[in-house]
Amino acid sequence: MPSSVTATLAPMAGHIRKDVSLNDLLKVTRGYVPSGDWPAAEKLIGEAMEFAVQAHHNQRRQTGEAFVQHPIAVAFLLADLHLDAETIAAALLHDCVEDTSAKLETIRDRFGSTVADLVDGVTKLSDISVVSLDDEQAQNLRKVFLAMARDIRVVLIKLADRLHNVQSAEVYEEKKRSEYAIDTLEIFAPLAGRLGIEEWRWRLEDHAFRVLKPVRYQEIARWLVDERQAPEELVT
Repeated sequence: MPSSVTATLAPMAGHIRKDVSLNDLLKVTRGYVPSGDWPAAEKLIGEAMEFAVQAHHNQRRQTGEAFVQHPIAVAFLLADLHLDAETIAAALLHDCVEDTSAKLETIRDRFGSTVADLVDGVTKLSDISVVSLDDEQAQNLRKVFLAMARDIRVVLIKLADRLHNVQSAEVYEEKKRSEYAIDTLEIFAPLAGRLGIEEWRWRLEDHAFRVLKPVRYQEIARWLVDERQAPEELVT
């Protein structure tokens, strides 16, 4: 029986896919990309996937899974929002410059300026943090975050990146885990809400709360399970 808030409410918000393949991703994107644009989109996404797999070869996340599963999961989140093929490709490539030997100019030559600029934008937003800031400073930082991203798709990729990463924040040491969750609550969840992506906002808040207040989180989870199991009262 589920023992977490996420597990209890997951049917309402959906799950982030794990161990997905190129065919899975193409199946989702083909469902919304116009048929006339599909051949180019399929080629771009396929080549970006191949590049990411090669770039992250032998890399592992702290969870133990293959690193490339992270950018694939990020791409899936964006495909669920029906983002264009260039955004999906950039999502697949978003950690290549920061975490591998791949160069931004190589990405620009292979995938074009738009994809490269999106990857570059995500890389430049990597170090933003609100830890030790007051509420007004945090609000200003959120505005800076949006201003720094000349293309809103950069923010969407970064939000998807955070949404996937925060689910496994428990693998970090305590100080980093706490700071990561605070940043999620103070920057990323409000940004998702501001952009109208309420499902992401709720999920970001949920996962951050689980990290910051694990005991209270489990108490609420048990209460939700009990509520679901309780027989409904008949009103006559």
